[in-house]
Amino acid sequence: MDELVGGWEFSGIYNFLSGVPIVFPTNSAFFEGGDPKLQHKVGPGPNRVGEWFDTTKFAVFPASNVTNATLANTTIYPAWTNVTGRPGSQYVPSSPTASVQNGVYQDFAAWNTYNPTTFGDDRVPYTTNFTLGLRKSFALAEGVRFQLRMDLFNALNHPTFTSINTTPGNTSFGAFGTVASLTQANSPRQVQLSGRLYF
Repeated sequence: MDELVGGWEFSGIYNFLSGVPIVFPTNSAFFEGGDPKLQHKVGPGPNRVGEWFDTTKFAVFPASNVTNATLANTTIYPAWTNVTGRPGSQYVPSSPTASVQNGVYQDFAAWNTYNPTTFGDDRVPYTTNFTLGLRKSFALAEGVRFQLRMDLFNALNHPTFTSINTTPGNTSFGAFGTVASLTQANSPRQVQLSGRLYF
């Protein structure tokens, strides 16, 4: 009976990390202001994979090849960016193939603001991890015993995904890596078996 029910040991480690704050591009792109947290969705989940924060609060700075017609597109440059009211917005290129298509882009050679780059409740997903251990000892002779060990790392197989894309203008802006596929940053469940002889 002792060989069957005796000599067992169980151990476990649980780690929980709330997730580090997201560093937003509030000083390297147009930023409407306010907390970028999505107000209509609460907590992490499958529906948040491609839209972790409110990307409509950001707009990429126009490059020299952006046309005036694009600057006037309120879907790309909402009214709060005030692109059409900035110096150089009425610039007309010498030809349709000119390297400079607008004069607004020159306003952002040195861009300095006092916008915060992090917000307390806008974080990467939390991390939760269980490490479980199971031991069974067998007495072989006086002063000699053998221990069979099994360890499970990430026992619940909880995935942690790669960082959230914070580059305005990128097709994956506000998503984990790419919208089409997710990349797991941590290791999946691992089971380790070993034995130890005590004498």
